[in-house]
Amino acid sequence: MPDRPSLAARLHRAARPQRATLVRWLRSEAVVDTAGRVWSWNNPAHPGYAYPEAGGLWLSSMAREPDADEGQLDRVAAWLRACEHAGAIGRDGREYLFDHGMVIAGRLAWAERRGLEVTGERSAIATMLEQLRNNRASWPAEPRERWSERFGAHLLKLALPLSRWVEHTGEPQAARALAGLLELLPPGCDGRVPSEDEAGPTYLHACCYAAEGLWRLGEAPLPRSLRARARARAEAIAAWLASVQRPDGGLPPWHDDTHGWGPAPADVAAQAVRLWSGLDRRAHGDAIERALGFLARLVDPCGGVRYHEDSRDLNTWATLFTVQALDFAEGEADVRRLV
Repeated sequence: MPDRPSLAARLHRAARPQRATLVRWLRSEAVVDTAGRVWSWNNPAHPGYAYPEAGGLWLSSMAREPDADEGQLDRVAAWLRACEHAGAIGRDGREYLFDHGMVIAGRLAWAERRGLEVTGERSAIATMLEQLRNNRASWPAEPRERWSERFGAHLLKLALPLSRWVEHTGEPQAARALAGLLELLPPGCDGRVPSEDEAGPTYLHACCYAAEGLWRLGEAPLPRSLRARARARAEAIAAWLASVQRPDGGLPPWHDDTHGWGPAPADVAAQAVRLWSGLDRRAHGDAIERALGFLARLVDPCGGVRYHEDSRDLNTWATLFTVQALDFAEGEADVRRLV
């Protein structure tokens, strides 16, 4: 059972988002259209776009909802497969390794729900392994300067689909790639993970992705020494995240270990809750409750979560992460179910 929260944490409980409202919005046509395309966000003044990465995250989450609409799940899974065949898992004409991983994770969760052979994902897994061997985060164009285009620590989150694949198939090549993901962590990293170079600032969203992957590696089919190393690094990142949380429960998007800046994003707050709940609930109980209170203030009456405190975009992945943040805070924080 979860550890008993402190008095300060209990005083914040009334401010939590309402899970049913969030899920209802995620199943609406504002998020998933009749063709199964999943949209990045909803905002009439700032339209979103059909986003396969968000589709993979959506399918991972909704495939585990007992009362999910099977037809809706199937349409999203089919759209993601069509994106894969068209070479369109990305944006602006470029494909992204991270996005491929999240699509695979979603389709694996869907296949497990439907009782299908996961080997249907073999081609997608082969693409992921090839790009890992080539140290390539995006293609075909040359890497740019954005963190998502760099072959960096955020790709540790590929541990989620790779672990699942290894558990199902035991394939040696995938198992070696899984163990090799630990090399993505910068040398000497013990908490904050720089996003651009070893001396640069940290983009917390990407730092959370690294911690999520490390947490999964800590429970993956790997040698005990590697699991222990990954778990320790994940716990160090979680502790650093708690150290930079604002009094209102939000976390800044950027931090250089001296100060943070920018409007606090919902996705980071929800990611932090999931990490704190699974890695050290007792130590981070107050931080969890403050973050959930912050997220509650970002929920629109329709159920979508605003991307950050100054945004009107009702963001799909931030809402998905918030649903799971509630689940992990209130029950078992199972990293195998992480989206």
